[in-house]
Amino acid sequence: MGHLKEQLSGVEIWPFETGFQSLSPETLEHTNCVIAEVYPSTLNVTQKPGEILDETQVRSLCEHFESLDSKGELANLFAPPDTLSEREIHKITAEEGWILAK
Repeated sequence: MGHLKEQLSGVEIWPFETGFQSLSPETLEHTNCVIAEVYPSTLNVTQKPGEILDETQVRSLCEHFESLDSKGELANLFAPPDTLSEREIHKITAEEGWILAK
């Protein structure tokens, strides 16, 4: 059995393969799916009756990202903050990665 990425076509891992940049239809022309690390605890959430915390965090994060996408604001979250140097950006894209959050 191979790695999941080998079994799926058009998958890119952010920021290693997509680049640390705002994503657009042009940059994702041959991409079906972008895999990004998220940190669900970055949002303040409200549990619905019967939900466990993990479920609430995942639901809330999905709703949050969908809302940003609907407003045309999600693509820019994939770009680095202005406070990072070129050296830091290189290190992030070469070995460390980044967490997608707003």
